[in-house]
Amino acid sequence: RYSPTDRISDGGGAPDEGEDIEVLEMPLDEALAGIHDGSIIDAKTIILIQHLKLNPIGV
Repeated sequence: RYSPTDRISDGGGAPDEGEDIEVLEMPLDEALAGIHDGSIIDAKTIILIQHLKLNPIGV
């Protein structure tokens, strides 16, 4: 089961490499709805969400 204590960093990317990564946490059902309503459009993110739906890890 995932918990916030599992985090190893705050995220955000490497500023010296021009990365600006926003970390968002949400329930799986909300993420799936985001795919359906078009608010989540990044292919890597969609694949990850679908993989999690097909292969639950106790979230």
